[in-house]
Amino acid sequence: MDIVQNSLSAKADKIDITICAHTDADLLEIKIKDNGVGMDEEFLKDVKNPFKTTRTTRKVGLGISLFEASAKNADGELIIDSKKNVGTEVKAYFRISHIDRLPLGNVAETLTTLIMAQPHIEYNLIIDNKKKAV
Repeated sequence: MDIVQNSLSAKADKIDITICAHTDADLLEIKIKDNGVGMDEEFLKDVKNPFKTTRTTRKVGLGISLFEASAKNADGELIIDSKKNVGTEVKAYFRISHIDRLPLGNVAETLTTLIMAQPHIEYNLIIDNKKKAV
């Protein structure tokens, strides 16, 4: 939900959320793509640093850094691609069988909360169980 909140802060009005289990590769992929304002190259270089934030309420932004830590703890990685005035794509990979992979939680409840809070946003949710590796 934190990453989707980043998309909302970036003025996105379309957010695609993909959760894909690549079972043969033992890999869980979570992707959030938006059409928000995007980031310039300078900001993108340091965006995983919790002290690099656009927040005005406090000087720390933990969403991306915690998402990255969660992926790394489960033998995965976090990849961010962003283009100014185009949008941002955040992809996290997790080893499905890793003992330290956190559970997804209630995806339906999370999406319901997002829709109720921002009903004018177009959300697309894709849940897939692929057999082939990425």
